[in-house]
Amino acid sequence: MKWKLAGVLLAAGLLLALCGCQGPPKARARPAGRATVAIAAAFQWEDGSILSDSSVTFSGEEADYRLDGGAVRVAGLPREGLLTLTVLDQRRQPQGSSVLSLSQGAVIDVAAGRDGREYITLKADTEEIALDFTLCRDGTLLCVLHLAEFPDV
Repeated sequence: MKWKLAGVLLAAGLLLALCGCQGPPKARARPAGRATVAIAAAFQWEDGSILSDSSVTFSGEEADYRLDGGAVRVAGLPREGLLTLTVLDQRRQPQGSSVLSLSQGAVIDVAAGRDGREYITLKADTEEIALDFTLCRDGTLLCVLHLAEFPDV
């Protein structure tokens, strides 16, 4: 019995010594420049006509971004979490909005959720994502991944 107890204590001491040499695990630092993402977005009406004379705003941002030819590029947006995108008319009245749920995953994807949110998945190395938004008459703002080359905005 003494030998078993001595063996267990020796094994426990060895395990503690080996684990203790490394110290506590360090938090992984985010690579510089990866905490944010740029969104290049094109906006249109349900009938396919370009959304003009409008601007957009993102929750947490103080600025409004004018649509240039129905498109805008906004950098410095958070890579993860909820972001509300609102389309404003010339009088700064909301025309429509959508809640974007950004997260990180293995592929780049956009999917509409049953809860009305647009779920956007970014790869770890994604610096910019191109999206197409369609503004419906009821104020719903639908989002899809833009797969063609996006014009400079």
